[in-house]
Amino acid sequence: MVAIVATLLLVKSSENTTKEEEKETEIQEKVKAENEPPAFEIRHHNTSELHSLLRHYAASYPHQARVYSIGRSVRGVDLLVIEISDHPGLHKPGQPEVKLVGGIHGNL
Repeated sequence: MVAIVATLLLVKSSENTTKEEEKETEIQEKVKAENEPPAFEIRHHNTSELHSLLRHYAASYPHQARVYSIGRSVRGVDLLVIEISDHPGLHKPGQPEVKLVGGIHGNL
């Protein structure tokens, strides 16, 4: 009788574990899908698409990227900057830096 109860408990426990594993896998897949970068194509992107891409990459790589605004356009749109570094937000005197500027003639 004890062996039957123990066997039933093990079967029930393994069913719960399998269901828990399936649920965990489902959650991980959902999180992965939510963290997928927006589709990037070589074409003109509007401001909201670019902001979305910048924020996505900064969130995905917080130890290498930082996004911040350097002000607003005449239409009130944030002018976002993405900083890519081994220590974003920390200026290291004497370390070479590169600044790439784009979209300066757009209607923001």
